[in-house]
Amino acid sequence: MHVDIDSKVQRIDGVNATKVHSGQKRRYGDTYYEYEVDSDLSPEAVERICSEKIYPAISKEEWLAQKQSDRESGSFSMSNHFRAHYVFTDKGEGAFFYQVILPFAD
Repeated sequence: MHVDIDSKVQRIDGVNATKVHSGQKRRYGDTYYEYEVDSDLSPEAVERICSEKIYPAISKEEWLAQKQSDRESGSFSMSNHFRAHYVFTDKGEGAFFYQVILPFAD
């Protein structure tokens, strides 16, 4: 399946996502893709659709856990560090915020 991360508005499986920001917020900073999302689906379903179809990424919690596991095992993986990860916020009444973060890599 092709995911169009550059589209301003995406309507997928009952989820409407409007991109409100894409790019760095400061010089040499991480890259952010931010979406205002609305849907009548449950928050869990909306989060799944966002993380699988709007802009695929792992949760920030999973990303941090992988980094911690790498540190504890002594086998730090740069490929884990540079994975896209997201923060999902339920704003109530069918509104959500979905933010994908790509660590700076220049």
